[in-house]
Amino acid sequence: MGSSASAPRVPIVESKHFASVVAGIPDSAFAGITIAITGSSSGIGKEVALVAAERGAARIFMLNRASTRASAAHEAVRAKAQPSTTVETIDCDLQSFASVRTAAANLVARAGPAGLHVLLLNAGVMACNEEATTDGYDVQMQTNHLAHFLLARECMPALEKAANGPRGEARVVSQSSGARFGSRLEKKYFGKLGAPGSLGGNGKSIITWGGNWERYHQTKLANVVFTLALHDRLQAAHSKVKAVVCEPGVAATNLQNTTLDKGGMNAWEARFLAPLYQSAEDGALPALVACFAPDVRSADFAVPKGGLRGPPVMAAKAGVFASPWMERACTHVPSRDLLWEASEAAVGAFRISK
Repeated sequence: MGSSASAPRVPIVESKHFASVVAGIPDSAFAGITIAITGSSSGIGKEVALVAAERGAARIFMLNRASTRASAAHEAVRAKAQPSTTVETIDCDLQSFASVRTAAANLVARAGPAGLHVLLLNAGVMACNEEATTDGYDVQMQTNHLAHFLLARECMPALEKAANGPRGEARVVSQSSGARFGSRLEKKYFGKLGAPGSLGGNGKSIITWGGNWERYHQTKLANVVFTLALHDRLQAAHSKVKAVVCEPGVAATNLQNTTLDKGGMNAWEARFLAPLYQSAEDGALPALVACFAPDVRSADFAVPKGGLRGPPVMAAKAGVFASPWMERACTHVPSRDLLWEASEAAVGAFRISK
């Protein structure tokens, strides 16, 4: 791919379901809520923050890398906020475990005694070249999973505080994608990056499933497996914290443009996919349901009804999948311990006490 000037752009798409679905979530689902959102400078995360602000959530923490875009998103969300809503930004670079630890400590301290009701693990990168972060891990696996695993661990005390408060629950919500379909998790993707090409190299075609896309697949599968593994551990500890997962379908967001600009997809493939996109607002609906809908249970999985686009439905309810054969890589039980142990090896023990 060439520069952004030569790359095909993700189209502007009209929202079809956003207004009616958001209107169906009661005001009580937002009242008094403290929510933290990674990757909220644009796209799905920003849309969730905007709705939370407009509907009167108590506090919104936007966790982003410091940038002009992050500052603009903060101002946009603050402009939509109800007078009772506080909007705060916390610098958080998921490609640095040190930054995540600092951000988590800041978040827990600011959340205070009321705790954190919703942690939306939304940020992600897609189809990047095989490159290591400063911590030595594949940039996609660290950004999309390992850093979020660490953030969830560090925020668990604040989530437990909220869950044991008047609302009686808290939620860890992970953002997966349709790229989860395919082969099972492999331990090698969770370790430090080795010799060039050791994790598939830099094949960019989505049609032939090059190395860039296989690594992305592993991270998006990890988001679902993490949710199920966390659910198991929360249930064993009799916790009131829920683990929930969602996916946006094919949404017209900055993630798609960034992938195009960095050469993660061939130009002709991008043009082929263009008619399939739904709006960023509609793509945010599964996340909004997962974060706020009152009837959500732990191990629920919110997805677009049509797979790629459509109003949100549940692909899984309390861990029971509607299409278990299609989701067999997600439901493979040994993968849960594989993920947990490999993630702990990267960032340290994540224990949930009874």
